[in-house]
Amino acid sequence: MRALVVAASLLEPVPTYALEIGARLPTRYGEVIVVKNDGGVKNWTTYFPYGSICHTDLNLKTWLIVKRIVGEQTLLVVDFGVESTRLSCPHGTETNTPYAQARKRYDVRALDDKFFSDLNGGN
Repeated sequence: MRALVVAASLLEPVPTYALEIGARLPTRYGEVIVVKNDGGVKNWTTYFPYGSICHTDLNLKTWLIVKRIVGEQTLLVVDFGVESTRLSCPHGTETNTPYAQARKRYDVRALDDKFFSDLNGGN
């Protein structure tokens, strides 16, 4: 009987959440970002031309904010609220990713948020 309950709980549908403009997606440790800003971007010390790569700052909590969704592509903007002087992506760097990939990352974050909210008594 116990095995049946465990098996049934594994088949429970995972909730999905709407990926909307302004949604915040967490970056991965040292994630590579391809610069999609027309004319490139610049932080205090380095210029990153269109098509070049930069990395998320490993010492700052960095988010990717959904700016636009067009068909199967999602335009994202790097956001960590402060300007970096390192060889990392500047605040405001634009990049894109397939919609399905962005949606999957958002669903994982939303499930994490729900888990911690439930853990804290739903507050």
